[in-house]
Amino acid sequence: MHSHIGKVNFKTGDSLEFRMKDNMEINSRGISDCGLKRGMNQDAIRVLQKGRSGLFLVADGMGGHQHGERASRHLAQAYQNWWTQVFLPGSNQEFNRLMMSLKEVLYQAHEYIRNTTPAGEVCGSTIVLILIHNGYYGIISVGDSRIYQNKGFRLHQLTSDDVWENLPQTVQAFSAKEIKSHMNYGKLVQAVGVGEQISCHARTDQLKKKQIFLLCSDGIYKYCPERFLEKEMRTALRTGQLNESMERIRKKVYDNSAPDNLSAVMIRIE
Repeated sequence: MHSHIGKVNFKTGDSLEFRMKDNMEINSRGISDCGLKRGMNQDAIRVLQKGRSGLFLVADGMGGHQHGERASRHLAQAYQNWWTQVFLPGSNQEFNRLMMSLKEVLYQAHEYIRNTTPAGEVCGSTIVLILIHNGYYGIISVGDSRIYQNKGFRLHQLTSDDVWENLPQTVQAFSAKEIKSHMNYGKLVQAVGVGEQISCHARTDQLKKKQIFLLCSDGIYKYCPERFLEKEMRTALRTGQLNESMERIRKKVYDNSAPDNLSAVMIRIE
């Protein structure tokens, strides 16, 4: 149902050949707030880092009766378990195998959440994650949380939103004007734990110095103009002051009434 984001295929052994340069470092910062109008924070984040390897994620839970919180927490804990039990920072584990392993964690979490949710109730979560290891980065996403990368003076969205207006059948059946005014515009069409099957988006690429990434829930990007995010990412890349940039992003969302939970992780490669 959903097209996959382009993937780089590595030959066997490639991940052993290209290593992060000795002077290449990872700097990261995460925030997760309830916002001003929600009774609980149904988002979850993880910032897991050891040396020049890292796993970073944002999950945005959905569902009543605390189900959204349960789904996002389960996902975050499942990947924390993977980090401590499967992943070996500083090792020569092949990158493509690690990515396959991360997808397997996702599908197992989907089955678990789905099978432990009472019939007729909704319990699900979006997810975006980045794995950094041995000079590569890999991205996995489901739902409408996003990962941005700053390239030069432009902001690039590396993920694809799993929403109604992006479905091929929607694009074929409606004009751009009809899509924007349709009642289904912005409706999530895929989440971990919801429905029989999910199809994650994945992409991999080489890591370079002076790169910056922002993972965020829709509680950030819907209440913070992309131009503002672009400016703050550029500033953080130049100065290395991630805390300050993240606090300004947080403040901007609160200035715009912060009606949703808001979560983000910023990662700078220096």
